[in-house]
Amino acid sequence: MKKAWWLGGVVGGVVLAFAVGYMSWRGTADHTVRTSGVIEGVEVEITSKVPGRIARLCCQEGETVKAGEVVVQLEDDDLKAAVAQATAEVVSAKADILRAHAQEEEARRNRDRYTELYGKNAVAKATYDTAITAYVTAVATTGAAEARLAAAQANQRYAEAKWADTIIRSPLDAMVAFRALEEGETVAPGVTMLTLVDQRHLYVRADIDESQIGRIAVGDAAAITVESLPGQVFLGTVAEISRYGDFATQRDVVRGRQDLRTFKVRINLDEDEHGGRLTPGMTVEVTAPVRGGHGR
Repeated sequence: MKKAWWLGGVVGGVVLAFAVGYMSWRGTADHTVRTSGVIEGVEVEITSKVPGRIARLCCQEGETVKAGEVVVQLEDDDLKAAVAQATAEVVSAKADILRAHAQEEEARRNRDRYTELYGKNAVAKATYDTAITAYVTAVATTGAAEARLAAAQANQRYAEAKWADTIIRSPLDAMVAFRALEEGETVAPGVTMLTLVDQRHLYVRADIDESQIGRIAVGDAAAITVESLPGQVFLGTVAEISRYGDFATQRDVVRGRQDLRTFKVRINLDEDEHGGRLTPGMTVEVTAPVRGGHGR
């Protein structure tokens, strides 16, 4: 008996919940569509390009960061040493080029002198050939030294880029939504350390019943209210309506339908309107005038 009473109570509660939900979807006097939604924002995952131990993490969850602010810094001793070594190789390669150029210039003068002497039959052909060969060799040596310098400079740029990757800056003004790691932990490339949410371009994601979706259109205005901010209304604009409906997780017991389809709607918020008072994750109420209703 207790089990039957309990099941009856659950069923009754579900019916009541759907009845209330149905009245909410219907809106007020058929002039508005009303539903609830969740505030979301564009998420940016902060990852590292290089492996390393985290020396500093800027903030805790819920704190804000500015674009360009350092949010993560990795220990950089090894990469700093690699930059120093690469720089030394560049200096050495430049010295090799100076020597190669000097040897090439000397070989060129010898070639010119022996060419002139050979033209006057003053030296043997073998001596002339040796001078020509020495010059060609010197030119090749200079080319090889220049190639080594180019390789050393490329290696230096690579090492400097890796070193620079130990400092990670925020790409935008945002709020820290998730902090996955802590200082002292070792991170691998591509592993998320922080998740940032763009607060400049927040939007509401809501699901609207298929019987109501035809009553609104992209470009329609919408009013957003939050229970924690009584008396305040924030303006938004319907930006997207999904082309295909999704099945709801429960049946529509009020109208006796087997399945309930809903369509995802995105409502963009005006940054100047909410002024940072709205944050991702908030549950909100959405009211949108229907087409042919208020102002349409």
